[in-house]
Order: sequence, then C-alpha cells, then structure tokens
Amino acid sequence: KLVPSSVVSESELQSRRDAFAEAAGDPGLLVSTDNIAPTNVEQLLLSGGQLDKMGANDEAVIRVVESGNPPTFTVIIPSTQYWLPWASNDPNDLIGNLNVMLGHSQLEDATKSALQDAMTKYSDTHGGVSAVNAPVMLAGFSQGGITAAAFAQDYSGQFNIQQLVTAGAPIGR
Repeated sequence: KLVPSSVVSESELQSRRDAFAEAAGDPGLLVSTDNIAPTNVEQLLLSGGQLDKMGANDEAVIRVVESGNPPTFTVIIPSTQYWLPWASNDPNDLIGNLNVMLGHSQLEDATKSALQDAMTKYSDTHGGVSAVNAPVMLAGFSQGGITAAAFAQDYSGQFNIQQLVTAGAPIGR
C-alpha cells in the first residue's frame, strides 16, 4: 500500500541496495543512489530492477532523478511484484496491473506525486526557479512500463514528457 512515508527503514533500503549490487556482480552498472542519473538503457532498466528489490513486497519505490542545468527529470517506475489478485502490496500486484490498464492506478498517482515533489524540491533549492517545463523521461518494465505509458498519455499536458522507455510492457495493440 502507498503511504506518505516508507514502511521500510532507510537502513533496510540501503541493505537491499547493497545486496542487489552484490548479486548483480557489477555495481558500476547500477544507479545506487537517487541522485545519479542512468547514462544508458542498460543502467535505466537495471535501475528498475533495483527499485523492485528495494521495495520487495513491502512497497512501491519510485525513483525520480533530477540532473543538469536546466534540469531534466528521469522517472523510473517499479514492476509487478506479486502475481496473485488481492495481494497485500497493491499497487504492485495483479489488480494494480488491471487498474492501470482500466485508467486509474495508485502507482500512477504515486508517480505524479513523486515527480511533483522532485520539481518542487528543485525549485526550493534553486531560488524559486520553476521546473514545471523541464523535460521528463519515463521508464519502466512490465507494470512500470504500462504505468509510464499511461502517465505519458494522461499527463502530457501537465508535464513536458519527452521520452518513454519501456520493456516487457503490453502497451502496443
């Protein structure tokens, strides 16, 4: 379930980050902190896998990375974590998949909130300079890709969405 603050402690999230980096065998490929932007598609998709491991079955972890001046924002959305209906970790379960395809999902709402928060933080730390028109790239695998595509469609008038990267997401017809 989405809650305003994490149900997982920061030390536990760091432990999950470290375990993922070790299991991957090449931590140089990973985006291990929220302030480092992926530099290629491989890092972008591995970052999504890292988010899945960080959130595990406890929560949906969405990463928004701000980089450059003027800023750009990269939003990485997690994938399905539980394949049974009515799981305890909605929005990352089968029902969450159906909800995003039906037009409303908690994961899409959380993505919007995360991006707005990142833009507000940028403005607050850069003397009130607005980031509203900053270019945005959305990325996700599976449910993350479905959500990224839905978000791009639903919020293209509110955000300057320039790129969409998906893998394993049934978004084409």
